[in-house]
Amino acid sequence: MKKILALIFAFTMCISAFSCEEKKQNDDTPDEVSGDVAETSEVSKIPDTGDTVVENRFREYAESDFTEITVPLNYTDDPAPVSLHQLDMPDYDFGERLAPCKTSDDPSEFDPFDPKRFHGYSWIDENGVEHKPESTYMKVLDVPEKGVVTGAVYNDGKVYITVSYDNFCIGCHEWSIFAYDINSTEMKEVYRYSDYQRESGYGAWIDPYIEDGHIVFSSYLADDDKCIVYSIDLETGEEKQIYESSDYVYISDGVDKVLFCETAPVEDRHDKVELTLKEYDFTTGELKTITENEETKMYNVAASDLTAYIRKPLDSRKCELVTERYCVKTGVTNASIVYASDKKAVIVTEGDVRVLHTYDFEKMEHYITEIGKTTGQFISYGENVIFSHNSEHSDVYYIVPELGRAMTVAKDIDHDIMKRSGDTVTFNQMKNDTLYLDVDESTQRGYYRPVEVFWLGGGEK
Repeated sequence: MKKILALIFAFTMCISAFSCEEKKQNDDTPDEVSGDVAETSEVSKIPDTGDTVVENRFREYAESDFTEITVPLNYTDDPAPVSLHQLDMPDYDFGERLAPCKTSDDPSEFDPFDPKRFHGYSWIDENGVEHKPESTYMKVLDVPEKGVVTGAVYNDGKVYITVSYDNFCIGCHEWSIFAYDINSTEMKEVYRYSDYQRESGYGAWIDPYIEDGHIVFSSYLADDDKCIVYSIDLETGEEKQIYESSDYVYISDGVDKVLFCETAPVEDRHDKVELTLKEYDFTTGELKTITENEETKMYNVAASDLTAYIRKPLDSRKCELVTERYCVKTGVTNASIVYASDKKAVIVTEGDVRVLHTYDFEKMEHYITEIGKTTGQFISYGENVIFSHNSEHSDVYYIVPELGRAMTVAKDIDHDIMKRSGDTVTFNQMKNDTLYLDVDESTQRGYYRPVEVFWLGGGEK
């Protein structure tokens, strides 16, 4: 049951990593914030790049420090200044395998319709007849499953394709990553996961990261009740453990680094959590603590040019954007991070109406760009923003917030979650399909599979 709750929690975080306790955006309540950042007076160790415009000390900003400028969003026909590349998913037979959970000592513990676990689950049809699930999982323990593509991401001349061979049990125990070389068209398996004692995702939820020549993914060890994050070197195949936690670990990727975010509930306080955020640098192999056990009423994290997180202090109704270089006490009550650097930061409000807030630390201007009602996704590309209104039949736009310009990147795409890998952004065109468990096709479930891969940046088409 804990595993199921962890998966539900993970899915919730993918949609919104914070509580929506308030939807009112224009709140005039004065900002009152805790003083843990204000007490910091150390000079940050920043490489000398010759840029002296922004001071190399920790800085605190309030909304009143910026000149506020409202910038209406204008959708134009101008070509976006980005390179869009597209690849049809290769027609490749990934074979079939028998997942190790089916040959374990007690396969029933992985049965999604085990009557001991879901004895109270039933449904009533339109005629008022009650139905109880009848699992055929235990009847097909000797039936291998055909490899199913669940995701793809571009990185450095190759498309890395995730293939699952275990799509019906609780937890996914058999999956692989294949690398498709765009220039040579060679398909090669670069990693295989086969272990029923540690669970990774659930079928099509498998979502490893490809970053700086490494595969990064997390597994839950039910017997030890802990979550482990692993890194696989794509050249040597070396596997090592880079993080461990007793709680679910949310992973966010950035150039040459990944973030590990975990939260713990605060006793007798349902409105706050203790946030721990750590950064793993592939270049140095170091694990750095960004914040630890910090009490906050909401949170959101991002690995941008600077590692950043959103917090809401316990004595405030407004959010703060925090990096190792600065803290911005915003005037909004609910937000997530799009981009953060020494010169610029972009956040987007959550709620019925989405609004981009862009802070320019050189001009000390605050640009407000209303996007409108949307459930879409925002992700940074360079210093600007890639945006789509939703995942079904949506156009994808390149937005320059301070200019209010939105240029079309792609049209009418049914895409999955946009992901960053290195300096590129990938999204997949998805198609609704059906998986069958039995040879007689009596047990099935729907899922979306990638049929085209799109990426921004990179030199290959």
